[in-house]
Amino acid sequence: MVEDLRVPVDGDALAELYGIRDRLDAVLVDATVAFDAVELWELDGATSLTAWLRDRAGMTSGRAGHVVGVARRIRCLPVTLQAWRDGGLSSGQVDAVMANVKPAHVGLFAEHEADVVVDLASLTTAETMLAMQRWRERAEALLDGKEPVERKRSLHHSDGLDGRGVLNGHFDPDSNEVNKTALRLAESPDVEGEPARTPADRRADSFVDVCRHFLDHQHAKPGGRHRPHLNMIVEVDDDGGLSGRYVNGAVMARELVDAYLCEGALHRVLRKGRSVILDMGVTTRVVTAALFVALVARDEHCRFPGCDRKASWCEGHHVVWFTHNGPTRLDNLVLLCSRHHHLLHKPGWHAKLLPDATFEVTYPDGQVRTSHPPGHAEAF
Repeated sequence: MVEDLRVPVDGDALAELYGIRDRLDAVLVDATVAFDAVELWELDGATSLTAWLRDRAGMTSGRAGHVVGVARRIRCLPVTLQAWRDGGLSSGQVDAVMANVKPAHVGLFAEHEADVVVDLASLTTAETMLAMQRWRERAEALLDGKEPVERKRSLHHSDGLDGRGVLNGHFDPDSNEVNKTALRLAESPDVEGEPARTPADRRADSFVDVCRHFLDHQHAKPGGRHRPHLNMIVEVDDDGGLSGRYVNGAVMARELVDAYLCEGALHRVLRKGRSVILDMGVTTRVVTAALFVALVARDEHCRFPGCDRKASWCEGHHVVWFTHNGPTRLDNLVLLCSRHHHLLHKPGWHAKLLPDATFEVTYPDGQVRTSHPPGHAEAF
């Protein structure tokens, strides 16, 4: 039994055990091929093999999709499957084959499979990847005009086990330039006193800002300033504390709960325990479209000291937080871009809005910086 297995802390023993696991992976995929061929997953009420793997095998959506893709292509590649089962190819090498043998290529690869697999068996995983990339280039040249060409761009998104997300995409040169330009223009400056962000951090922040900007300004529905729901559940405990989670179960950071409550549509639900609904209130918007217009007229851009991001990228922030009973009035609101909005909801940051609309920010290290509304200089 697995629980009785003791593995020596030795390189050769570990390598051997990984090889055994690779062969077991092949056996599992072979069985999955047979299971899928007769659609036995229907007996468990599943809607697809992918759904069955998520439910019965406890896989993530990304992992289940990968297994299904491999199983449905390798059923037509018996030589590759047998080499995998015999240990002639590692799981890494099979992944390299599958990454380059797209559905349109399966028939052509099957014709050359016996010779190709013999050559691959003597290569490392990295060498296998290069060899398969060269094979794919030749295959696409041969199939040009005969098979549907691969889409010029693709993007995959999957949810991680910790609620975080993973994006992986491929884009043609034109799309790539569009993406790079959008991410560059959406980039926000670092905040003085905060740790400098890496290029990857900056791109990630820019990507989220681009998506948020689209959501704030899309016109799929008529009406005023429309923001599609990021549906979340915020619960109030007996002591008045708040905790939040998205409807898919992922837990929200407390500062995000506070930031979203600054400007969103709220729907009150009173319940007894976890399931008995006692009362449902009417949905209300915290910052109305008219109030936001007035806020833009006064501030014009992000009011965080040193930031001039345009109003179209900004949100209304309650200086005295909404969760601290701060009023939703112009004298308690300030325009902030998303990055600085969320920053001011983190511990250690404090802000005040003075009667002349001067915005005063106190950093965690005690530094105080101010910004004035654009019309301030005209008063002098």
